[in-house]
Amino acid sequence: MCSIPIALIIIPSIITCWAQPHRFADYVESTITSLADVPPPVGPGVQDAWRQTDALIAAYWSSGDGFDGKDGKEYTYGEVTGVGVRQLANAMGVPSAEDSSINFYDLGSGVARLVIQMVLDNPAAINKSGGVELSKERHDVASSALLRIRASDYSSDLLSKVELSNADALKSDFSDAT
Repeated sequence: MCSIPIALIIIPSIITCWAQPHRFADYVESTITSLADVPPPVGPGVQDAWRQTDALIAAYWSSGDGFDGKDGKEYTYGEVTGVGVRQLANAMGVPSAEDSSINFYDLGSGVARLVIQMVLDNPAAINKSGGVELSKERHDVASSALLRIRASDYSSDLLSKVELSNADALKSDFSDAT
């Protein structure tokens, strides 16, 4: 019974959109725009910090990461974009969390972009950012990138908060996750 009133509400708006294509395009554009909105930075210098994080990630990971060079087999089933990481952090309330109160884990962390960006974008809130990846190939790419960043001119103790493991997430301990 509930589906009939809902259908009656939805169908007229769809018919209206289809009858007036420009309204449908406006609807789609506004929906996509609202999905891509990033929350405004909460403090001074955040935009600059985000640009630095984006540049760092671009410098240490390539678009081919997550692929095995031998047989071209794809090991990546989706990477979270930099904007996506910021949306996820905002939805989880990370930027407004108390100092170093969050232990974040990414299960199936792939090449660990999300794990590292979470720390770099939210240094005050993150106590630990852990990545657990079953694939040895993806874990090796992640570990190599982390080691190269730590050895670079990028001087930050933040990366000491990052822990990566090549393990089965079903057999791993996340008892300290918050």
